[in-house]
Amino acid sequence: MKQPWDIFWESQAYNGKVALLSENRETIGMALLRKGITDINTEDPTLVNQAVSDLKELYGICNIKVDDLQYQTVPEGSSWLHQAWSGDMIAGYIYYLPKGTPASALAFWKAPKDKRPIQNDCFAICSTTKKPVLSHLFLNYLLDNGVAYQNFVDFNGYQPPLNEIDPSALVKKGVVPENLANSVLTNDDLGPDSLQYGTLTSKGQQLWEDGYSNFLAGGGS
Repeated sequence: MKQPWDIFWESQAYNGKVALLSENRETIGMALLRKGITDINTEDPTLVNQAVSDLKELYGICNIKVDDLQYQTVPEGSSWLHQAWSGDMIAGYIYYLPKGTPASALAFWKAPKDKRPIQNDCFAICSTTKKPVLSHLFLNYLLDNGVAYQNFVDFNGYQPPLNEIDPSALVKKGVVPENLANSVLTNDDLGPDSLQYGTLTSKGQQLWEDGYSNFLAGGGS
């Protein structure tokens, strides 16, 4: 397959078991990337509207679904193909893969470095907090190597920003199966040539939100 994102548009055999993330930036952004457009912060109505039109084709192709349950539905088998974040298959393997089902039932594909979005969730301390020292101590606690690692492998499967987390080490420890080692990010995945969803202008944000609503409407114009 020349363009791996095409798998969603060639998924007739998986009808009813294909889903995208319930996120306007992620879904429209994926449709842009499929066409080779790496400006995932574009506010060009022509590009965004074409991406939305492409996404709407998926209703007729595979009866596309939209949800954020990929960490559960893929390992349980109710989804066979699902757009996902890198931590989802790790969480799925640790917590939702049915007993007796081999890890090889799961797979994760990611685009080359300069053609895939890289994002992370963040903690912040409000400038008006009444407990600034305690707040910083709490953040330090969450980022402690031992605490963060345990939250990763024993709580939610989503990777914290620790240099000590290495794909090969996790495979060796049995935390992650070898076929999902590519789900673990390293410093090489980040940097100036990685793609980031940035803040849009209010007009641009409205464009993307309207487009996403149009997609969710299915056959609507």
